Amino acid sequence: MATETLIRPAAAGIDAWLDQANPAVNHGSDDFMGCWRDLQDVEIRHALIEWDLSGLSISEGSKVLFAKMMLHANGAATGTLNEVIGAHRITADWIEAEATWNNRKTGTPWGTAGGDCDVGAQDTQLINTGQRDTADYWFSYVLLQQVKDWLDAVDPNYGLLLKWANETAADSFRGFRTSDDATASQRPFLWVENDESPVNLVPTAAGVYNEWALGTEGLPRFETVCLPPNLTGEPLDTFARSLNSGGAGRQSFQTPGNLPAGVVISSVKVCARVRNFTGLNSSVGDFGVRVNGTDYYHATPYTVYGAWTDFEREWTTNPDTGQPWTRTEVNALEPIIKRTAGVVTTRMCRCYVRVTFTVVAGEKEGSDSGTGSDTASVDRQATDAGAGVDASALAASDTVTDSGTAVEASGVVHNILAGSDAGAAVDAKVEYPPVEHLRLESGAGVDLADLWQAILRTDSGSGVDTAAVLI
Repeated sequence: MATETLIRPAAAGIDAWLDQANPAVNHGSDDFMGCWRDLQDVEIRHALIEWDLSGLSISEGSKVLFAKMMLHANGAATGTLNEVIGAHRITADWIEAEATWNNRKTGTPWGTAGGDCDVGAQDTQLINTGQRDTADYWFSYVLLQQVKDWLDAVDPNYGLLLKWANETAADSFRGFRTSDDATASQRPFLWVENDESPVNLVPTAAGVYNEWALGTEGLPRFETVCLPPNLTGEPLDTFARSLNSGGAGRQSFQTPGNLPAGVVISSVKVCARVRNFTGLNSSVGDFGVRVNGTDYYHATPYTVYGAWTDFEREWTTNPDTGQPWTRTEVNALEPIIKRTAGVVTTRMCRCYVRVTFTVVAGEKEGSDSGTGSDTASVDRQATDAGAGVDASALAASDTVTDSGTAVEASGVVHNILAGSDAGAAVDAKVEYPPVEHLRLESGAGVDLADLWQAILRTDSGSGVDTAAVLI
């Protein structure tokens, strides 16, 4: 199954730019779009882009683990830089071939000239001097929540408007290539990671180690290596979007920490694309994982020369415990890359953690903070903060919450079970209603519920509880 989707439209893609100086002119077929501010001529330009999400292999926001829009520079930036351009959700529909500064489509004006959009940005990108003001550069905008909301129809999908955060500052221009650009590999794309196995957990923040030197590109280290795994051979790899070790050192990254629930993990791999800068000699180093505050390096080091080389190192069990990986452990781990010998300048242009798993039938998640034991078969989430023993053999959806100190057993044949007891003595109650039933008991001992329909049960007592639901 696909773990990621790259939406990179051809000329049929939807993008345009709006020009305040020429408010009735459409720019929907240009091979560039730009953000401009010109105080002298009172001229502002906004860029518009919309994504057709029907190309995704998923249709539910809950299945999206990561989403990022990437735009390629169109020439060098000009003017006063070191300020941000934000990506704002557009709030009204528009037509690419008709949109102008005044109108979103022929005969229909924008609510506000220049485009209707949210005040707050989904994400921003700093436009600074150095690598970011050159022609060969990719700008990225993280859109995780927005893509989720589009898929779930929380927001209508009218795309994004890009503009300078401060449009009253000194003159500045930054252009981006559009879907009409002749170079296909430099057109905009939307990168979406879904929750199908194997998933790629990509860097989202710096980790404990941040020892590799930062190059001239001015990006945070985690963003420097956060590139789509399946862009093998693309020009992305040749851009100065890599880390320069500058000496022996370690670099680690945080990942999203959102591995889907109800999984049995069979493999964790640290993957990276690495080379040395000079290409004349080799660089040697290690890949590792940081788990529960301890570093574990793979037995096989890497050796790399001048060509970009893909490496992966695998752990089938948690090296910290010797046991199979748990979802919590994988969500918290940090991938590590370390240079140990050879050429000083080692570069890396991408790094991610690839996790292979199977989904438990019916999706199971168990959590126990007590001193007892939990057993679940299907569609169950059990939480116990007591000191007793919990056992559930369920044939349908079941949620049991217990903070008591006794022995509990649930045998569920059908329907949904839950219960509540805050007592300490002996209570017994047998009910046979033909409809859904909610029972809250705050007695003082043993509770017995023999219910025909769904019961909600929560227990924080210290007696013996038994619940049997018979269809």
